[in-house]
Amino acid sequence: MSKKKSRYPDLTTIFQNCLNRGCTPEQIQDFTDRTRRNWLDNPSMLALIDDLEVRYITSLGEGKEV
Repeated sequence: MSKKKSRYPDLTTIFQNCLNRGCTPEQIQDFTDRTRRNWLDNPSMLALIDDLEVRYITSLGEGKEV
């Protein structure tokens, strides 16, 4: 059985990868802004992006994995 590829990116994994690589808050904010512009027509994706932005940028200040 083949796994169907989602048309939505796994943003949680992408944000975690940025955190693991040591991206700065500015780099994550830039990625977040670009991602948000890409999904302007999808309110559910925008809500996910907003949630991830808060969790990941906050975690940078704490130095913790989300």
